[in-house]
Amino acid sequence: MISPQLLEIEKSINNLFLVEKLWLLENIARKIRERDWEINQKESIQEITLEDKLNQMKEFLATPWEGKEEFLEIMTEVDMELSYI
Repeated sequence: MISPQLLEIEKSINNLFLVEKLWLLENIARKIRERDWEINQKESIQEITLEDKLNQMKEFLATPWEGKEEFLEIMTEVDMELSYI
């Protein structure tokens, strides 16, 4: 059974001009696509495992880049400072 609210919405939509109906339809479709995209993004993020992150970090550290040595020294110092706390 269709709810009275839904029937009222249908009446309201039927009273709209064609341009307004098209706008409403496009707006609803856009929101559905955005929601689906967000759901897919969350699923993708959840699939990233700790091992994936570790492999990314290893790959990053294995790549030569300017300032790498300084960065590693700073990170070592920070790690040592945190171990004293």
